[in-house]
Amino acid sequence: MSIRILCSADLHLGKRSADVPQDRPEASTRYTWDRLVELAIAERVDFFLLTGDIIDEDNRYYESLVPMGQGLSRLLEAGVEVLMVSGNHDYDVLRQLVRDTASEHVHLLGQDGRWEPMSMARNGQVIEFLGWSFPSRHVRAGEMASPVSPGPGSGNLRIGLLHGDVGVEDSLYNPVKIEQLLAAGVDLWVLGHIHKPDTLHGENPLVFYPGSPHALSAKESGVHGPVLLDIDASRNIRMKRIPLSPVRYESLEVDVSGVESEEAFRRRLMESVREQLDLLEDELEAVAFLVLTITLRGSHARTTDLLGWAGGMTEVEAIQQRGSAMVSVRKVVSRLQALVEDLEALSKENTPAGILANSILALQQHESTPFVDAMLEDMDKELESLGYARVYRPLSEAGMIVSLGEEEKRAMLMGECVKLLNELMRQKNA
Repeated sequence: MSIRILCSADLHLGKRSADVPQDRPEASTRYTWDRLVELAIAERVDFFLLTGDIIDEDNRYYESLVPMGQGLSRLLEAGVEVLMVSGNHDYDVLRQLVRDTASEHVHLLGQDGRWEPMSMARNGQVIEFLGWSFPSRHVRAGEMASPVSPGPGSGNLRIGLLHGDVGVEDSLYNPVKIEQLLAAGVDLWVLGHIHKPDTLHGENPLVFYPGSPHALSAKESGVHGPVLLDIDASRNIRMKRIPLSPVRYESLEVDVSGVESEEAFRRRLMESVREQLDLLEDELEAVAFLVLTITLRGSHARTTDLLGWAGGMTEVEAIQQRGSAMVSVRKVVSRLQALVEDLEALSKENTPAGILANSILALQQHESTPFVDAMLEDMDKELESLGYARVYRPLSEAGMIVSLGEEEKRAMLMGECVKLLNELMRQKNA
């Protein structure tokens, strides 16, 4: 008989998804925790592995105590063994919560930053688990002992559980080299910390991030859900990702070149949304909220009007419904180009329109001009001041103000230059 294992990480129990109605249960990670438990029972898994950041922070203890305890009790009744390690968010609280909801089928491995082995038998097979938990919020390079081999010669399947940042040498969150994992004498590594699902090594050993089972923001686009492993007596591993997140974030690009009226604009947008829904049809069964970021592309002379027409999409709770999924738009971004017959010729004029045209070309071609450099410098100063503004200080202290990359800053400036240039040309031709 095969052994069935459900793998998940980075649930952040106690948090809620952004850009969806906060009073709906599907917005909460508690909703997904309950569904993870139901899935483990329905799939008759032998083991349920959780690789850190299951709880968001220490101040989520009381919020997490009841749902965590109820879920673990249900898993106990179903005979499911739960093995976990803590991450940087729950390094302290997970230990306390597991102790307070204690049962002999729940195992927190590697407490206090030490590697801990544990062997368990199921269906005629013995599996040797190896786990390491965060001892503090930050773990820098060299502070974790290299993964140790459980010892040669046992012939048993070895599975490692670890929360960390593979391949990021300057990370504060347990930087690990992939070479360490490949050389550790472990057949299968289940990792935590990265919310995007990813397979780092395909086999011998299999090394993967299951990712977060519940998408929390637009940065976490695509399918999210746990991974179900089916391992036969010959150690052949079948790996299946199960879409489970009730919230899904996606980006949609819409070319609005040639659109001249608000009616035609709305028709183009809704056609594009329906096409996106058709592509995702088979992946929306578990989704309650599909949240879109729409990027407008193409050339147009009325960029300000287009953004005004699109504004109504972000002000309503849903613009469409597909099955159980309510479709909403969180943001409309302009990446439109100026509609000028000869932008190159215009850029040579010593006029406001010429300066804007020259700036647009420089931004498109990743070049510098004194005016572009001055705009970027002013933008950096304004962004830096956000971290010191009183109203944003709580976000800054929580590390929630994210600096923009060079590409993002240039794209934002180009959008503003395009709007200004189109307005100047409209006034000139009026």
